[in-house]
Amino acid sequence: KSKRRDKEPDARKTLSEVVEKYPGSPWAPRALVMRGDLEARQGTYQRDEVFGGSVPTAALTYRAVVERYASSEAAAAALNKLARIYADSKRFDVAAATFQELGTRDADDWFDAWFSVGEIYEKRLKDNARVRTAYACVLSLSFHYAEARKRITR
Repeated sequence: KSKRRDKEPDARKTLSEVVEKYPGSPWAPRALVMRGDLEARQGTYQRDEVFGGSVPTAALTYRAVVERYASSEAAAAALNKLARIYADSKRFDVAAATFQELGTRDADDWFDAWFSVGEIYEKRLKDNARVRTAYACVLSLSFHYAEARKRITR
């Protein structure tokens, strides 16, 4: 909410310092997610050696959360945001794998990852066998449960 021009770079720097100074703190993964959110809002890109191309800087930050702090609560949110970035970047195979990892990791499936996996396989990758498997994993508590059941029988 500050009116300073350099508020976002300062915020990113401060969040990075939290991670550097207190890597074992429960605030470290949260700080990384907040930094990733700032980077996503700014729309910055960076070269990614894993994918061999340019990706949003936020993707690298969210991936760092998942790799370094896999057991933290922030890792699930980071996986969800990372998968959405991959989908927006039209890297559907990686997005599906990331959503699948999230669905497997998060027993409560708060982010409805299995439904997202099913949609990607159905609409983007055209893999009917995986579509059925993904939709079958959608939990009965999900808002999309009835729709997933309909799509299995198609």
